[in-house]
Amino acid sequence: MRAAALLVAALFALRAEAGGLTLGQPAFVGSLLPPLPTVAITSPNSGNAHDVVESTSVTVSGTTTGAPADVKWKIGAGSETSCTVGSGTFSCNVTGLTANAAQTVTVTPYTGGAAAGTADTQAITRLAPCGAANAEVLYRAQSLGLANNDPVTTWTNLGTVASADAAQSGASTLKPTFLSSCINGEACIDFDGGDYLRTAAFTSNATPYTICFVTGVDTTTNSFIFDDDATASAVWCHLAGAGPAPRCGGSAGFTASTTVATGQWYTICSHVNGASSAIAVNGTSTTGTMGTTAHDAFTVGANQALTALMNGRIAALWRCDGDARADGKAYADADFGSTWPKAF
Repeated sequence: MRAAALLVAALFALRAEAGGLTLGQPAFVGSLLPPLPTVAITSPNSGNAHDVVESTSVTVSGTTTGAPADVKWKIGAGSETSCTVGSGTFSCNVTGLTANAAQTVTVTPYTGGAAAGTADTQAITRLAPCGAANAEVLYRAQSLGLANNDPVTTWTNLGTVASADAAQSGASTLKPTFLSSCINGEACIDFDGGDYLRTAAFTSNATPYTICFVTGVDTTTNSFIFDDDATASAVWCHLAGAGPAPRCGGSAGFTASTTVATGQWYTICSHVNGASSAIAVNGTSTTGTMGTTAHDAFTVGANQALTALMNGRIAALWRCDGDARADGKAYADADFGSTWPKAF
């Protein structure tokens, strides 16, 4: 009987009223209440204020507590869609991202058919590097998902051209290194002056086109960012001279008026139209003469002869049709922050 009386006392609350005590409504003791569920997004780009994706869909995943019966996602104020819920985890196939726009994805836990507990949000920008068009070639270090200091065997092309993955099948000393956090929380690939990546032959559209890099160097030594090594008139870009200054060429090359400092990140875009070109460094352009521009393969981090290998870092590299210098700068700003240059 005493145990029963104690249980009854635990289920009822006393409250003061009119100077006395009256029996209140039944109430569970706080420690007996089950915890409200929570969700926490860990991918994409956990810890950053935003992430940039190159497609209309993205997998948003993370962890849960409190064993929610369901987890649902939505974009902005849109309708909700259920995710896959595991033991302490969730994974949502978020679709319908609008091109070239920042959107907020909200993930909410559900219990008993109703939203309950703590939701989480992630701002995601769906940007194509060339405005509304997709890039033919797009390498983005963040997409590799390797561990810090892992060797890079293949840099997968996220663009539209088949057979354009940049790879290194040689010895480990020839493979660049993946660094997990380099610029605005994004990853990069480190080239130490003795390694490089190379694509197989591929077919791409003719000029005019724009090729862009988010890159920086460790030394003032001549460093090739990339070389289209198919023909003698191939297009290449490297950092030249004591400055050094970005220099891009074909049969003939020219040097940008803006020099770059070592240990700093820059966004560099070169527009090529078959006869002339323009190099934009952090959005400031220089024009010059360019030779023919046919190409069907890339070497990344070196020239085709492997005599001027890069000593520096690349976070992203992309190639797309037309004059996309402004779009390229906007893409780099959205993903890596708008203030340039940035220290390593």
